[in-house]
Amino acid sequence: MAIRTMLVPLAGTQTDLIALTAALSVAEPFDAHVDAVFVDPRQDQPLILAKAAPPGLGDEMSVMLDTAANTSAPADLVARAARYADLLVVGQTKGKQALRVNTVRDIALLTAGRPILLVSTTSSLRIGRRVMIGWNGRTEAVRAIPAALPFLKSADTVSVVTAKTARTGANEGESLIDYLAWHGIKADLAILEPKGAPIGEALLDKANEISADLLVMGGHGHSRFREFLLGGVTKYVFSHAALPVLVAH
Repeated sequence: MAIRTMLVPLAGTQTDLIALTAALSVAEPFDAHVDAVFVDPRQDQPLILAKAAPPGLGDEMSVMLDTAANTSAPADLVARAARYADLLVVGQTKGKQALRVNTVRDIALLTAGRPILLVSTTSSLRIGRRVMIGWNGRTEAVRAIPAALPFLKSADTVSVVTAKTARTGANEGESLIDYLAWHGIKADLAILEPKGAPIGEALLDKANEISADLLVMGGHGHSRFREFLLGGVTKYVFSHAALPVLVAH
């Protein structure tokens, strides 16, 4: 899948500009277009952020202030706009607004059918040169690979990392190595033994160890209801990642 269009949901938080800047950094090598949609009508922050963004922002990105936001749930608005984007780019939000904003993000991931690139305040603008794939062979992880192919094909190094658990066999990583080779992507394999530590923590420690600037993984949700949140490994990584994370569900 080529990355030609990206969407940045804005919520009037301090991470909006971080997400916009990251989106433009990713867009440049792919010659992609970036749109933004404001999901909180109580503030006019997107206009301020657009003026404060890097030079040339106005030529490369349009800000859509959708009047439907007054009557639509924010997650519905984001999911609707995301249907016409190849990738959503969101900032890692903490503090008083975190629960509301992150709930919108998680529901959008689970309902929009589009991958999300999560960036934090400590994320480098150099995204996708050293890519690490957190792999367990499950459906969500499988869906993340096509979304990540544009990054994987242009990366300097690609590492496939699996965690040794009762549900994940060592051959899972080897099979992905073979699959990537058919796409002209050379990757190495590492197998983690968490030894009691959370899987998410082990993945992030490994990403830091190899100086990865992008983590690719599947997003797992655990509920029958629409308002459910992502849980387990995904929730831990979303809360603690210092590097950009590309997630698909």
